[in-house]
Amino acid sequence: MNLEKVEYLLTAIECGTFSLAAEKLGMTQSGLNRQISSLETELKTTLLLRGRRGVVPAKGAEPIIARLRDLMTAERRVHEEIAAVKGLLTGSLTIGSYFSISTTWLPQLLKQFSDAYPAITLSTVEGADAELIERLRNGSLDCAFLSQHSYDGDFFPLMETEFVALLPPGHPLIQADCVTVRQIAEEPFIYPRLHHNSDIDDFFTRHKIEPKIHLQTNDPYSAYAMVNAGLGVSVNNRLQSINLKGNVVLKPFHPQERVALGLALPSLETASPALMRLVSMAREIAEKLPKGPWGAALPAE
Repeated sequence: MNLEKVEYLLTAIECGTFSLAAEKLGMTQSGLNRQISSLETELKTTLLLRGRRGVVPAKGAEPIIARLRDLMTAERRVHEEIAAVKGLLTGSLTIGSYFSISTTWLPQLLKQFSDAYPAITLSTVEGADAELIERLRNGSLDCAFLSQHSYDGDFFPLMETEFVALLPPGHPLIQADCVTVRQIAEEPFIYPRLHHNSDIDDFFTRHKIEPKIHLQTNDPYSAYAMVNAGLGVSVNNRLQSINLKGNVVLKPFHPQERVALGLALPSLETASPALMRLVSMAREIAEKLPKGPWGAALPAE
């Protein structure tokens, strides 16, 4: 089997259209389609459904595509192991990231890692926990920074941060030192990423409280802007809020509510040398984080 054709197939699925995939691969759409059709002929099965809106895996093809993805990962691991034996560290890593980490200390990690290992190609994917976990499971991510509550696989805790209420300027609760979950739930609530298996979903579920949802958005930064405009209140973790600009007031909860963030891997047993170097460096950076209300490093296990 020609693994280059497998790469073309996986790129088309990732991009969602032949046009985007062909542009990424530096080839024509017709050439890309021919290569994938050739792979389908070789395997005697249809792998893609082609339509006006793009391409998606054919019905029943997901298990085959998963095995093909494993095959590509295994080939990449072989080359990385050979390079490691020779004293070199090469390869590529696709890193998923929870929003709060991607805007705070992830850039520092990527810069430090790139300087130390320039032969390793890095790419990032930002999303909510549910999206990142699905990508970990289907093999399109090598690792992901996310919250611990949502993942039951190999996980390296790195730091904790607290939940805070986001209040618009002039809100009566600004005068209080802290707020309760019930107080926030009784206000017009702006829900970032509703039902995305997010920390905020889990936050309200734990307290068995339903907020009065006034508006919802898929973007936590849009939620912040809506609060700033006086459209309601919201909840987020403090780490994600420290770089946002505006007049929104952050209030801690009583009792304090915290969430552990860390690095999730599909499998520690199959982790590449490059990935383990990234894990090690992430731990080192987390340990050097200054302690404060926005977050604190967790001890390495």
